[in-house]
Amino acid sequence: MAKVKRKKRNPVRSKQKILLTAERLFAERGISVSVDMIAHKAGLNKRMIYHYFGSKDKLWRAVIERQYQKVSAIEAEISSSQNLSEIIQFLIERYYQFLANDKYFVKLLVYENLRAGRSVRKLSVSQSKIPIIKALGQALKKSDIADLDPRNLLIDCLALCFFYFSNQATLSALFDTNLSDNENIKNRIEHIKKVFFKLIGQ
Repeated sequence: MAKVKRKKRNPVRSKQKILLTAERLFAERGISVSVDMIAHKAGLNKRMIYHYFGSKDKLWRAVIERQYQKVSAIEAEISSSQNLSEIIQFLIERYYQFLANDKYFVKLLVYENLRAGRSVRKLSVSQSKIPIIKALGQALKKSDIADLDPRNLLIDCLALCFFYFSNQATLSALFDTNLSDNENIKNRIEHIKKVFFKLIGQ
């Protein structure tokens, strides 16, 4: 009788599978989703979730950290030699493109805010904002609005981008249109850039 070959376990692949499955389920249902369901959908034993992440709360934290890493990767492309208009234009375009293409980011951050940012407070995500804030600060010093705070300017930029997607369903109903449509998103990007540059006098 031939021996049945055991499938070799791949820890990296298993951990990634858990993370991606949890990301999808957390985005759909929030942190209330059970470990059993995550394990079932990932096709893995739930003991592996505890082995790799320790608890459901820590798995949630890992998912949230991954979301911030996505945004940090965008901001890392900013050069300190760019002027303010170039930075703002880049951020608006890339934030919109990212939020339009990512299925889970907005939903997960909405859930995390409902949790009063408990997981974010346990992460060192504030360090990830240092490069972009520094680049904005240097660009502001060379502009006519050097008295603006770079942190608040970044919040303004994030708010103008995030709100469109966090409220997309209700706004689409309110204005009887589909705001997830590519043409609407393209027009929105151009509108936001014009408004932003008018506000900062660029």
